[in-house]
Amino acid sequence: MPPRALPSPAMIVALAALFVALGGTGYAAMHANGGGQDGAQRADAAAAKPAARRGPRGRRGPRGFRGFRGLQGVAGPAGATGAQGPAGVGTVVVRKAAMPGINAGGGRTSGEVYCHADERVISGGVGWVVAGGFPFSVAASMPVDGIGVGSDDGEEPRGWYGEMESGVSLAAEVYVLCARK
Repeated sequence: MPPRALPSPAMIVALAALFVALGGTGYAAMHANGGGQDGAQRADAAAAKPAARRGPRGRRGPRGFRGFRGLQGVAGPAGATGAQGPAGVGTVVVRKAAMPGINAGGGRTSGEVYCHADERVISGGVGWVVAGGFPFSVAASMPVDGIGVGSDDGEEPRGWYGEMESGVSLAAEVYVLCARK
């Protein structure tokens, strides 16, 4: 008969841990339910104990953590209808102007475009005319007032100024978004 293989040390440790865990669970279950006594035995054991004398009551301890929030209540009645908001922008028009082209050697170009007298500026920008991945940079893109100066002096902007720079030949344009007043 071949010799029996002994269990490995890892198996012995695992079995020991299993027995300790099961024994601890059984012990805890027994003592959680009154130490293995039924209700009559617990009552007899309590009666056999002498009455404990209470000492003076101590100070109140610190307040515990706040509990979980309760359920959501029933919704109340609907409120009054609010006032009418301001009118929206309405019709938006895109106005464009071509900038002088940049020659093959590269360089810089600029241009301006304005809204009509009955329109106001919303936004604007610059871009190239022909689709493609041309290397360019935007040197300036800003609102302008009626005399071609940036509108940061409190004047209402009337148009848009754009300036682009490129190392290759490029056709560019400046545009402004205008809304009726």
